[in-house]
Amino acid sequence: MKNNFILNKGEKVWGYTIPSLDETGIVKTGFSTRVGAVDKGDRKSTLNFCHSMDIYPEEIVFCGQVHGDKVVMAGSESTVDADGLMTDRPGIALVTFYADCVPLYFLDVKNKAIAVSHAGWKGTVAHIGANTLQAMHKAYGTDPRECIVAIGPSIGKCCFEVDPPVARKFGRAFEFGSDILEHRDNGKYHIDLAEANARDLEGQGILRRNIYKANICTSCNTDIVYSYRREGGTPKRMAAIIMLV
Repeated sequence: MKNNFILNKGEKVWGYTIPSLDETGIVKTGFSTRVGAVDKGDRKSTLNFCHSMDIYPEEIVFCGQVHGDKVVMAGSESTVDADGLMTDRPGIALVTFYADCVPLYFLDVKNKAIAVSHAGWKGTVAHIGANTLQAMHKAYGTDPRECIVAIGPSIGKCCFEVDPPVARKFGRAFEFGSDILEHRDNGKYHIDLAEANARDLEGQGILRRNIYKANICTSCNTDIVYSYRREGGTPKRMAAIIMLV
């Protein structure tokens, strides 16, 4: 599973793009950094980042991000208690925010529909990736075999340490739990959140060759991105953006 996130360095803004998605000619994508920071839920700063990525949306849509598993249709449903957004309308930028949690980008190539979902550890255990695909299937007829998925920068297994009760939740939620959990000598566990989401999406029918991971640990790279854990609860965030063109 290759890394398909490219860091573009502008004069005032740095941001990642995702060639595996952008090169389809169907979407534009972005993931912001510390350089030209985006404030969570702020339309102006988000629009500034969009412009740096040559994305000029008519509308920016946010969601509440409550660490749940709800995915809604942008512009048609309330987004207050949602952690995922989807649309088949061009010109709408779907935006979610991160500082260690896992960004999940979805592109249904056949039906020209997109989604982005925020997968923290709670959302991962609640199978928000699978919920996103199911919501897209219901709304747009999405077939997972026709989808490309990108998994953005997030805290890596190297740094995501949890107590046994959280580890047990992963063990119960996934039949492959032992593959993503690593027990440490201090009695705690390290979890590979990105791989947990990738394996869960494979179980829904996404082809492994169509899943792209950033392989960028937010906790290890605070010179470029923000990390809630590493930086003691920083309020700063990165924005994940996807828009049909």
